[in-house]
Amino acid sequence: MPHDAGDGNRLERIARLAASWFGVGHFPFGPGTLAALSIWPLHWLLSGQTRALEVFLVTAIAVLGFWAADRA
Repeated sequence: MPHDAGDGNRLERIARLAASWFGVGHFPFGPGTLAALSIWPLHWLLSGQTRALEVFLVTAIAVLGFWAADRA
């Protein structure tokens, strides 16, 4: 399958969105505080899962964050 030049731009946009938690990190004041507050519902949803699923999802989100931070 040939490489499409648009794929790189798409991956860069996805990386920027993930690295800034869908733009929350670009707020002019308190971006870290707002990011922590915006992740709270996700934490609430994960807290009711089995420990194994919770660990898997947290690990997957962390890996996505590492990848996004490296590309953004």
